[in-house]
Amino acid sequence: MYSHSLIKQAKPGDFKVQPAHGGSVHPQTPGEELITTAQQYVNSFAKKCLYARVDGTFVNGEFLLMELELIEPFLFLNTDPQNYERYYQALLELM
Repeated sequence: MYSHSLIKQAKPGDFKVQPAHGGSVHPQTPGEELITTAQQYVNSFAKKCLYARVDGTFVNGEFLLMELELIEPFLFLNTDPQNYERYYQALLELM
């Protein structure tokens, strides 16, 4: 089930995207096509995981997978108040 999307951006003149290093996080609303593409990666490689983060970039208009993150210390739940409820519901479904 899709939860949320964001773009991590480096500060000008740097390459580090982590907020602790001056980067920033920007919530996004992706189109259905991108959500479907990400879901295909999850279905293929992380079907039974509670959490999977699909990291990628666009090259010539095509989404390229950079990383399928299955162990993440920060879930970016703070980017949308509904994320906490979605995560809670996902945990309940495991019980």
